[in-house]
Amino acid sequence: SRPKRQPPRPTPRPAPLHLERGASPCRPRRPGRGSMSDNESEHEEVTDLSNPDVTTKYRSAGDIVQKVLQKLVEACVPDADIMTICEMGDKMLEEETGKLYNKKGKDGKKIEKGIAFPTCVSVNDLLGHYSPMKGESTALK
Repeated sequence: SRPKRQPPRPTPRPAPLHLERGASPCRPRRPGRGSMSDNESEHEEVTDLSNPDVTTKYRSAGDIVQKVLQKLVEACVPDADIMTICEMGDKMLEEETGKLYNKKGKDGKKIEKGIAFPTCVSVNDLLGHYSPMKGESTALK
């Protein structure tokens, strides 16, 4: 008779690190770094939805997107160039966000911002997002 096979032993996990201000479970602070000195304030800025400033920023961003979407829907007429519609959306987003988010860095220089994801159009016969380059655009049908 064969002896029963023992299940593999679990790999021991390291003890959890203490998370300091600005750290996350994915990126904890290194020991000796980021600790507060005696003259620093222990007040932390709340960056979740319990802070009314954060909620206001989300609301403002939603209002901007709603305004841009209304203009883009109006531009979606038969034979309209898709690239022109996408460029119009990007331009409007940059203009509207530039009015609200114009904070300067600690050195007094303007913080460069941009659009994380370009304006896309879902065309019936294409799966996913369609944001054409110049010269490869098509017209709406």
